[in-house]
Amino acid sequence: MSSSKAGRHIAKRARNLKLPVMRPVRQDNVGPTASVKPRSTTEKSLITTVKSEGVTNRLSYTDNVYTAHKSQSARASKNVSDVQASGSALPTTANSPLCAPPKKLKRKRIYTAKSRLVQWLAHRDSTLDELLRHDGPCNFMEAICRTCGENTACYRCRDCGHGTALSCKSCLLSQHKGLELHRVELWNGKFFEKTSLAGIGLRIQLGHDGHSCPCPLPGPQGFTVCDISGFHEVNINYCNCKLDQSPERHIQLLWKQWFPATFVRPQTNRFPEMHRVFRLWRNMIAWKRAGRGQDPTGVDGTPPGGLMVECPACPHPGRNLPEKWRESGPLLYLYTLFLAIDANFKLKGKDRKLQDVDFLGATGTFVDDTAYQEHIRNYVDQPEINTCRSEHDAIVRASCRSMPNYAVSGIGIVICSRHLVVRKVGDLQKARGTYCNIDFIAFSVLATVALLAHIVITYDIACQWSKNFRKRMSEFPDNMQVADSTEVRTAIPSWHIEDHGPNCRREFNLAFMMGVGHTCGEEVEITWSHTNPLASSIREMAPKARHDTLNDHWNGWNFHRVVGLSKFSVFLSTNITHKLPEQMLSRKFKEAAVMRTKHQDLFEQFLMTFPRTVVKKWTAAVEWWEADPSAPNPYQEPADTITAQDIRLELAKEEAAEAALGNMPKHKVTKTGYLMTGLALEDRQYQLWVEVANHNLNHSAKQQADIQERRTALLRQIHTCPQAANLVAASTAVDENSTPRLEMTENVPLFMPSDLPIDTHSDPNIKQLCNMETRLRKAWAKDALAEIRRGHRNAKKLWKHKKVNVSGTGNRPNTRMITLYNRFNNKIQRAAHKYRRARSALLVLDPTGTWKDEFRELHNDDIRGPGKEPAESKANKTSNGRFEESWIWLVKRPGKSTETEEEEYNEDMRVEWAKSQARMMRWQEEYLLLQEEMRCVLSWCEWKAGWWEKHGSARENAMPDILAGVTAYSHKQADIACRMATHCAEAWLPVLKKDGVEPEWASRYPTAKETSGSTRRSRRTQQDQEEEVDDGENGMGFDSESDEEVAEDEEKHDFDDFEFDD
Repeated sequence: MSSSKAGRHIAKRARNLKLPVMRPVRQDNVGPTASVKPRSTTEKSLITTVKSEGVTNRLSYTDNVYTAHKSQSARASKNVSDVQASGSALPTTANSPLCAPPKKLKRKRIYTAKSRLVQWLAHRDSTLDELLRHDGPCNFMEAICRTCGENTACYRCRDCGHGTALSCKSCLLSQHKGLELHRVELWNGKFFEKTSLAGIGLRIQLGHDGHSCPCPLPGPQGFTVCDISGFHEVNINYCNCKLDQSPERHIQLLWKQWFPATFVRPQTNRFPEMHRVFRLWRNMIAWKRAGRGQDPTGVDGTPPGGLMVECPACPHPGRNLPEKWRESGPLLYLYTLFLAIDANFKLKGKDRKLQDVDFLGATGTFVDDTAYQEHIRNYVDQPEINTCRSEHDAIVRASCRSMPNYAVSGIGIVICSRHLVVRKVGDLQKARGTYCNIDFIAFSVLATVALLAHIVITYDIACQWSKNFRKRMSEFPDNMQVADSTEVRTAIPSWHIEDHGPNCRREFNLAFMMGVGHTCGEEVEITWSHTNPLASSIREMAPKARHDTLNDHWNGWNFHRVVGLSKFSVFLSTNITHKLPEQMLSRKFKEAAVMRTKHQDLFEQFLMTFPRTVVKKWTAAVEWWEADPSAPNPYQEPADTITAQDIRLELAKEEAAEAALGNMPKHKVTKTGYLMTGLALEDRQYQLWVEVANHNLNHSAKQQADIQERRTALLRQIHTCPQAANLVAASTAVDENSTPRLEMTENVPLFMPSDLPIDTHSDPNIKQLCNMETRLRKAWAKDALAEIRRGHRNAKKLWKHKKVNVSGTGNRPNTRMITLYNRFNNKIQRAAHKYRRARSALLVLDPTGTWKDEFRELHNDDIRGPGKEPAESKANKTSNGRFEESWIWLVKRPGKSTETEEEEYNEDMRVEWAKSQARMMRWQEEYLLLQEEMRCVLSWCEWKAGWWEKHGSARENAMPDILAGVTAYSHKQADIACRMATHCAEAWLPVLKKDGVEPEWASRYPTAKETSGSTRRSRRTQQDQEEEVDDGENGMGFDSESDEEVAEDEEKHDFDDFEFDD
């Protein structure tokens, strides 16, 4: 190979390797007379690149790669020089390093996604310091405005280019005449508080390009403009020049370039960088809000769970509990912690083998992943035998295998069940992951609350998970165990318990547990409603990035829940009034106050229907079971000994007795006999009417003959007592010769006293009959109610017997049972008609009597019970806590039943009595629990404010400007906590006092009631002024909405108006 070819080959190889080397000069001959050919354009550019070190650095990816390229270039040049100096020809063999075919070398990636994240770890504390520096006055500690040099500088703009420079009020307004939507802050001596340009007096003149108008018209107060920096309330002046024919208001807004909509513009795809920066930023904000910048240990000293937003309404020993809370006696249940456990299999994570960096570890909502994985590896898989009769999905899938290609099959979570604040979560590898996953997550939470006396945990498979609970907990480290003195009770949520067997419904029912109030346990399902939309995104993420995203989401959710306790907007300017929906605790307390009184009245009415000896016996049984759960359960249904043949025999006897009464006596009757006969005939008319109504229009000849015979027999019975009828006819204008139509015998009037005109009741004979009928109708109504109650109890027993013993055995047995069940329903409807007819007669005979309190109007919905109907339970129309027993069970029974029937009735009603008492007690507990939660929130806010003040000056060795920012941020957070406490007191104290409650913390907020009332009045007054100024036309503002529209919109978007600080 010639030297020229060798040189070209070296240059080509260098280009393939992307080496910045100088290729040898092409030569025709080797020797003193060799002529050099001019270089081509490509060669010149390559030589220029080699000579220019700056250009070479820009072309190289990294300094390390450039160094490697440079060394390779030197070695190649040295080889060529040695060959030329020796005067020998260049090597031409294929094995020569210069003549070998070029090989493409894969460039080594020095900066990967993981390396960039690891590099950032060393800058966390310094970055956090710089963030906190901006919460103070920075380098502008002097109080004189730099612009004018005269006034005090206390304002700064967050959007202007001069950054942290402070200005006085006049200079700030002059600088922002064309920048009306900038965000400004006021230094109050301790921290920067948000204000607005409108709040310090800036007004915007429309229609004159910013110049003054001779005839300005003030716009509506609170005029809102939406910009990329957020929502801004501004003060505007419309142009009202008459001579110049000022344009319409919406045109003036368009001149200002304030549009009601925006356009979608294409954006450069920089998603990876943006994703990384977002992740870093939200972690920095989490550390800042958790107070890590105030702690000398910094980010690395964050304790487990230190970045979580905690629930202020839950009990925290040493923070928001009274000093002697353990000595509360019967009221110790007020300091119970309520937790809920659940799992979600939509929040999966793919196994993409991505390398990542863990920023938060166990400081967020996720458990310590290192200890968690170690626990799972060391766990001995044991078979989990299901002894529950439930077919709920959670139990059926209890041992499912994980999905292929997924490292995480779901999420296990523990939340505060009464306030929906997320406490701890963990990844699952199997559906419900055996109990080892849930145990570790749950015990991680219990480790932080080991000092409490009572803990209630709800879980949809608590009946299985609670077995060997203490034994499994003993296998965990000591710091994850609770003391033996701490009572841990488990329950099944109110909706899931309907799918469990009868034993679970008795032993794990929240409605029967003391001290739980109106806790539902299903609140954990609400948590998934806002988390499931993230499933499609987080399943593609790296494991730790997925954790960071969920941590940030759940921390934001916790913040919303805490703010929702009082609907307190901590970031709203004090210059802007704002209406918020009703506070969560206030709303719940109002409901508890009403339901407490209502269920207490219902229970007392129900109590009056039973003998005192029976009630005393039942009360002792309930107290015994509450003290000793192994005692007989008073909520257990009595053993059902009724059979289908018993029901058939009972019906046959009743029908035989009715048939025996069909032969009416034909001799003379007394007045009482006439009235009793009339009542019996009314009943027979109804039976005939039902039979005619149930037949089709085109019935057979035999059916027509049967109905005709029934009508003839009934008409003959109506004519059996003419002497008593003459008593009525003598005082009325009834035509005795009038003959009723045969085909309408079921509608023939019987001329009972209640059927006669009112003006005839003054006749002595008729008046006596009316008094007699009144007494008979009351007894008739009482008997009818007793028949309804008895029939409905037997119908429920029959349906239960069918469900347990007959369902699934074939069509023939089911048809027989349904026919028998329908016969009972017909008897119930017959008794209901008797009651309604008796009540209608009483309305005529004694319209102002006291009987109305006992005999109410009977609707079809009232014919139910005892207890909830099966269909109602499935449809979940009424919760167990809000269920109200039908009034038909609150009427005292007639005393003519036998001793056996009385005992049977009492045994059937024992469970309903116990349930009614439990509902009353749960609402009383809820009434007290809500008061304690209000006190806990206030104590927590006071403790949190003290914590921020204490840690504001903990970093004594920090630089002065950083220390000023740290202190300012501490003052700001302490002020937020104090304002939230005051706001809560102002919202809750009037509600409590209205119900006659005077809390002990009222003395710490003496002006709460007055302040709350004055705030509502000022808001109403300002809205009236806005309507007068605006006159219903506000251009593009939002202040013309009615109270109802605003409240409805805010209920849909509870937290749209909250703005997080940077």
